[in-house]
Amino acid sequence: MAELGIRETPRVLIVEDQEETRDLYAWCLRAAGWMVEAVPNGAELVFLAAAFDPDVIVMDLCMPVIGGVEATRRLKASALTRDIPVVAVSAMHRDDGKAMALEAGCEEFVAKPCLPEDLRLLLEKVIAPRTA
Repeated sequence: MAELGIRETPRVLIVEDQEETRDLYAWCLRAAGWMVEAVPNGAELVFLAAAFDPDVIVMDLCMPVIGGVEATRRLKASALTRDIPVVAVSAMHRDDGKAMALEAGCEEFVAKPCLPEDLRLLLEKVIAPRTA
C-alpha cells in the first residue's frame, strides 16, 4: 500500500444495509490490510465519518433511515467530511444510479453485483491522488 502514497493502513467506511454484502466487502478489505468500519445506514454514517476519518467511503444508495444519496449530500455539505471520496455501489439501474450518485457528490459509481477484489482496486485508484 505504501507505493500508493496513502496511509500505511488505509481506512474505509462501508455503508451497506445488506449484512451479507457489508460483511463480504469488510472481510475482503481487511484481508488486504485495510482498516474497516461498517454501518447499515446513512444515519450511522453521518455520526461516524468525521470520527473515523476514512480515506474513502463505500456507499450503497438504497438504504433505510437515510439513503446513500442523502447521506452523501450531508457529507459533502460538512467541512469535516466534504473531502472524503465516496464510491457508490448500488443495484439501481446503471444510468439512473450513476446520475443520482454523481449529482449527490460521489466520485465513482459501481453497479452491483461487484466483486470485492474489483471494488478494492477501484478504492485504491480513488484514494491514490488524494494522498499522493
